[in-house]
Formats: sequence, structure tokens, C-alpha cells
Amino acid sequence: MRAKVFMFTVFVVISIFSLNSLLKAEDADFTSADKIIQTLYSAHEPWKKKEIPWENKQILSRYFDKELTVLLIKDAECRKTRDGNGICNMDFDPIYDDLSIYDPNFTNPKVTIKPLSSNPRMAYEVSITDGESKKLIYYMHKEDNEWRIEDIVYDEARSIKKILSQET
Repeated sequence: MRAKVFMFTVFVVISIFSLNSLLKAEDADFTSADKIIQTLYSAHEPWKKKEIPWENKQILSRYFDKELTVLLIKDAECRKTRDGNGICNMDFDPIYDDLSIYDPNFTNPKVTIKPLSSNPRMAYEVSITDGESKKLIYYMHKEDNEWRIEDIVYDEARSIKKILSQET
């Protein structure tokens, strides 16, 4: 009986390590970059009172690269010095390129993500439809072996990095 329990335990341990290896390998494939974007849109739905805390480095760094994380935090801190409702560099929601998502009557937009290019600087087009249609381009790159959002480009070639890099 002990031998059967031991063998079963060994089987479970080996299975867990194998599964863990598969998951790590899956994270490195092409689709893992779009998973970051999908997760970001699931985590940030202001009309449902679910928002990304723009001042939280630990949370922002799950999605954004180091440089963009610093810029987002800097802008959030600037807004705090202006009583929380002041405008610094960013006067819109960077994930939706919109302010109407904060309206309590707002309904769920349809978000579609499709790849535009391949390594090393992946790009994804994000289409958002909520009565009107918008297209955002997310540029991704690997940082510390994990995909992160490097930049978001809106209409008229507005880049979140460029917007946040301006002096306030």
C-alpha cells in the first residue's frame, strides 16, 4: 500500500512540474503578449467601478514596461497634487482613449484585439466599439523575459509615452 501511495505522489509531483513547464513555455509564445492586453481590459472597467490604480507600481508593472510605469505613476502623482481632479499630461483614460467610460450610464464596449506584426516589437490593434469605433495600437516588447506594453498609439499618431513625457 505504501508503495502505491509513494508512486502516486511521485506521479503527481512529476505532473505538476511538467504542467508548470508547459505553462512557462506557453507564456513565451506569440499569443502571450495579447493576453496582457486582454487582462488589462478585464481589470480596467471604470463603468463597473473596476479601475487600474494609476499610482500603484506593483500593479502597473504587471502590464506596462518600466519606463511607461514610471511615467504613469508620475502623472498620477501630479494629479494628486492638484486635488485629485486636476489635469497633468493625461486628460483621458489611456486604455480606452475616452472619458465617457466614467459615465454611470455607459455600457460595455466591445473590445477586439488582433496582431499586426511579429517579434521583436509586437504590435496589436485594439478596436473598441461603444456606439462609435476607435482603434488603438499597442506596442509590446519583452522585459525580463515577460511581455509588457511599451507604448499605446491613438488616432493622429498620439503616443501615451510622448504625452506623458511632456513637462507639466
